[in-house]
Amino acid sequence: MANVNGMTSRDCRPNISLNCSPHVEQDHYSIPINAFFLFVGILTLVFNSGILVLIVKEKKIRLNLYHFLVLILCVSDVLVGLGFIFGILRTVHPAFQTSKAFAVLNVLLTTTGLYISLYHTFLISLQRFLVICKEKWNTLIFQQNRRYFVCVSGWIAILISNCIFISPHPASPGSDIISYVYNGHYQAYTIYIRFLTTSLLFSTVILYLVTIVYMLKTYRKISPTGDSNALQVIETINIHTIEPHPSQKACVFSCLPHQVRVRPIRSRGEASNQIGTLTRKKVMSTLYLVGLLITVLLIFTGPLVVTLSWRDTFPTRLRGILFGLCCINSTLNPIIYVWKLVDIRGIVKSALFCLNR
Repeated sequence: MANVNGMTSRDCRPNISLNCSPHVEQDHYSIPINAFFLFVGILTLVFNSGILVLIVKEKKIRLNLYHFLVLILCVSDVLVGLGFIFGILRTVHPAFQTSKAFAVLNVLLTTTGLYISLYHTFLISLQRFLVICKEKWNTLIFQQNRRYFVCVSGWIAILISNCIFISPHPASPGSDIISYVYNGHYQAYTIYIRFLTTSLLFSTVILYLVTIVYMLKTYRKISPTGDSNALQVIETINIHTIEPHPSQKACVFSCLPHQVRVRPIRSRGEASNQIGTLTRKKVMSTLYLVGLLITVLLIFTGPLVVTLSWRDTFPTRLRGILFGLCCINSTLNPIIYVWKLVDIRGIVKSALFCLNR
């Protein structure tokens, strides 16, 4: 939502005269639309800030690699929400509309958040691929503190690359503040974002599809004696057994959905089949969540990503709507986490219960 207002200049050509202050005509959205956009931006900040607090406070979330990579998307969504609110402020206050620093910060927050979102979605897809297909590579890349290095190094690289292209025009910003902020390097910037966004989106989708095909081939049939691949994968998806009471002969799987129930194991063959069934269900559950996140990303953020480098030909209002859809994506992500991740839903319920006491 970096450019939600339209402005045209009269009796002034800012590219020629730097001492001329253009007369600005504003083409605002209606008050209800601005109020709705502002509400969406605030929801985005509140929801994703809450997820970020959970990551910091709950050690078991950080130890669960899959949950960590999914929830760390909140960092990019916080940036998108901030950039979106800054864009709304530009439509309602003249001082923000003519501020060069505010325009640069608005664009930097929005674009950095967008690219980090694509980067983290790629990491989630990559990690699921490595877990199911290449376990050793998963250990080398993501385990222990390496997960933090992979995330933070990506953030820094994206931020630096964005800052390198910043070259704002000396005149006051107009309606299209992206072309204004990257004015001196705009052509190079468009080439860069086309390559970055296309490669990240394409790699994310391809890795996910390859993982689905591999999983279907691997778990199509489980032999009576057990499948070694299933036994390897089951260790990487956080399924733990708890020693039962002597009077009860059942296994409890702490990270399985509530609807999954484990019958008492009577033979080794039955145990192997049961492990294979549970593994398939768990893998399908994680792939379903990844697929849902990718689908929501493509529906709400995809149009903005695809049209970002050709945005000069679009009306100002259409560009604002595309940014609004991107912010809605950032609002939906925390809802998806709580809906699909049983552990996270339990933590959120506990936290809300404590607040109500």
